[in-house]
Amino acid sequence: MAAGVAARGQTLAGSSTILALHSTSDFTLAALLRNDRVVARAGLESGRASIRLAGAIEQMLAEGRIGAREVGVIAVCVGPGSFTGIKVGLATAYGLAAATGAVVFGADSLEILAEQAPASEAVAAVFPAGRGDFYLAVFEARGGAARRQAIVTPRLATAAELVGFVGGQQVLTLGADVRAAGLSNARAAQPERLALDLAALAARCAFFDAGTLPAPVYLRRTWAEEVRSKRAP
Repeated sequence: MAAGVAARGQTLAGSSTILALHSTSDFTLAALLRNDRVVARAGLESGRASIRLAGAIEQMLAEGRIGAREVGVIAVCVGPGSFTGIKVGLATAYGLAAATGAVVFGADSLEILAEQAPASEAVAAVFPAGRGDFYLAVFEARGGAARRQAIVTPRLATAAELVGFVGGQQVLTLGADVRAAGLSNARAAQPERLALDLAALAARCAFFDAGTLPAPVYLRRTWAEEVRSKRAP
């Protein structure tokens, strides 16, 4: 799983202001929180996120009367999901961190999705990967821990493979009807909550790191890469 990391040896614990960026699904979501209170939120069509995300962040900071250097943590979704969205989110987080000295925390999209399940329950997180495939991961109950441990680590699976990986766990889906694949115990997640779920996850975690930034999680090749590999002799 993608681990949250703190740039330049800083710690996430005790940070009062968090900027959360989730740009790997159908919509790009951002949330600004101070002392666990939501100060501002933004939602953008993902196709325009690369153009409008910086302006949306500036507007949220102005709305909350918060200076950019007051942001202690930039929490970002590292994927899997939209290839462009992953790059936009990480590039924005990296750039802001370099300019402000903020800590960068990364979490994968499946762990973030699993935040919408009760902490006392194990859960499978599933959403479409395109071309008839799915991204999935299965997590233990969180209990009092900061993060859920993965029973099945994030992976790409066909519809036929879902039941074998998920078993009898409760399922949270994002934009996917998985009943046809035999997962009858599924419920839909709330996509508008994803940035807030990411912020909540970051707020619970404390990490100490020498300066490594979170890396992207793709899990599959792009369509162009797959076409090139088929054409290769």
